[in-house]
Amino acid sequence: MNTSDDYEWRLDLYDRAADRLGENTRTRTIDESCAFTLAMLDNLEEAIDHPGMTEELAAVLSTDTARLTYEVTTDVAIGDGNSE
Repeated sequence: MNTSDDYEWRLDLYDRAADRLGENTRTRTIDESCAFTLAMLDNLEEAIDHPGMTEELAAVLSTDTARLTYEVTTDVAIGDGNSE
């Protein structure tokens, strides 16, 4: 991974993720981050269909990378719409 010059910001990102994940190395941090991401995306797909899901909760669970959109639509239609 390039962490020189314009990519030096990655070091802080990896170190902050390591702290949150309780990891000691950047390599292990990246491995765990990828595993976490795959599991979390599966969980988000399941959560969106959960009966307790709300628009507000979907917004809280969303990120710039993964957006959950939850919308309840109701409609009443009588007849075919023609008023002849």
